[in-house]
Amino acid sequence: MIYDLLIAGGTIITGDGPRQQQIAIKNGKIQELLPNDQNPQALKQYQADGCYIFPGGIDVHVHMEDLGTEEVEDWRHGSYAAASGGVTTVVDMPIDCVPSTVTAENVRKKLRRIQGKSYVDYLLWGGLSGKNLNEIPGMLKEGVVGLKSFLVECGIGDYPMTTDDVLEKAMQMAAEMDFPIMIHAESEALNQKYTNIYAKSRDYKDWTYMHPIEGETEAVSRCIYYAKKTGARIHIAHVSNGRTWM
Repeated sequence: MIYDLLIAGGTIITGDGPRQQQIAIKNGKIQELLPNDQNPQALKQYQADGCYIFPGGIDVHVHMEDLGTEEVEDWRHGSYAAASGGVTTVVDMPIDCVPSTVTAENVRKKLRRIQGKSYVDYLLWGGLSGKNLNEIPGMLKEGVVGLKSFLVECGIGDYPMTTDDVLEKAMQMAAEMDFPIMIHAESEALNQKYTNIYAKSRDYKDWTYMHPIEGETEAVSRCIYYAKKTGARIHIAHVSNGRTWM
C-alpha cells in the first residue's frame, strides 16, 4: 500500500505508554503504527525526530461567537487557535449566539451557520433553561452531546436560570436517555446578597466577594444530591476553589 502521509521518528504517546513507531495515514485516517525499521511508501513524509506525538485534544468547554454576538472570537479564529494548540475537537457552549441554543430549531440554525467555518471537528451543548424540558428530546435528536445549566441568572433573556425542580426533572431525563449535564454551579441568593453589599465598590477584590465560595459549595452539594438521587451524570464547570469538594 502507498500511504498518503508517513510520520516517522517521533515518540507516540498512547494509553499503554510511549512507542517508537511510525504513523501511516491514508484518506485522513491512521491506518497502521509501523516499526521504525520498515520503509513503507508514502506520498509525503514528515520527520518528527525529537517530538512527542499525542492524540488530538478535546476541549468540551469553548465559547465561539456566532449568530449575532461579537464579544468572543468567531469560529474561524477560535478553531484555528484550537488546532494550533493540538486541540482537534471542540464542544461549543449554548450561549454567545442569538438566539441561545435552547431549542431544536436553534440547534439546527446554529449548525447551519457553523458549516464550513471550523478548522477542527465540533459538537454542541444544548441549553437547559428554566422552561425548556420539552425541547430536550429534539435537541438530542439534532446531535447535542448534553445540556448546559445555569443555577444563577446569566443575563440572557431566552436562557433563564434552572430551578431545582427543573434540574431534578432534567437529571431524571438524563439518566433515562444517557446524556450528561454540565452545570454552572453558584447560588443566586448568595450572589444577590453580596452584590448588594459590594455594588458601589470600585475595588477589584470586592468583585470576587460578590461570588462567594460558599455559594459554589452549596450549589455543588445540591447537584450531587440530585445526581445521586436520579443516577444522572454531571459535569461541574469551572470549579473555582478546592474547598468546594470538602
